[in-house]
Amino acid sequence: MDLPTAVGTSLILASALLVKRLAELSHVNEEFASVDGSGQAVEKEIPKGVMVFRVFGAFFFGAADKLETSLRRAGQLPDVLVLRMGDVLALDATGLDALEDLLEKLRIDKKALVLCGTKSQPLFALTRAGFIDKIGMKNICGDLDAALKRAQEILAAKK
Repeated sequence: MDLPTAVGTSLILASALLVKRLAELSHVNEEFASVDGSGQAVEKEIPKGVMVFRVFGAFFFGAADKLETSLRRAGQLPDVLVLRMGDVLALDATGLDALEDLLEKLRIDKKALVLCGTKSQPLFALTRAGFIDKIGMKNICGDLDAALKRAQEILAAKK
């Protein structure tokens, strides 16, 4: 094998291993309590009909699959799904596709999606792809308190 071919093959393998490792490090948790700045659990009043999931790591295909699995385990979709994105460092096209599919499923069932704490790279990717226009800027919140307030507004409008 000549040097350029060996280098190219090494780069492809390294990239594949990096993506695999990032997928292994990402995870999704349903939340029943929040954590304050000191790392202590703080009880939050999560309204009936609202589910809060926290996404950690890179939101690639692996995290998207984990989110879908978590939602399936939870049973039916909530009236309002809040995704805490503050620990998502990067979002790629597969993660964006998963969010768009999720938004479509929720909308078909007349349910809502609220994102909170989204960092700059994922927010830029969502904006550039037109996802922010689809979800609506009022469904992008800075923190969990604002997201829960928005969820209550959505629930009140359904009555």
